Amino acid sequence: MSFQISNSTEFNRQIGQTAQGSQKLALKWLGIGIKAFFEFMVQAVRSIIGR
Repeated sequence: MSFQISNSTEFNRQIGQTAQGSQKLALKWLGIGIKAFFEFMVQAVRSIIGR
């Protein structure tokens, strides 16, 4: 019984680490996407004003 409990705890810990890693990766890509979007908007506004 104690083996079962410790095994599931280890399993949950690994899932938690994996989820945390993918969350950081998602936030990183979200940040890159937002930055690229803002740069695109700035370029669009500049081209509109330039005309």
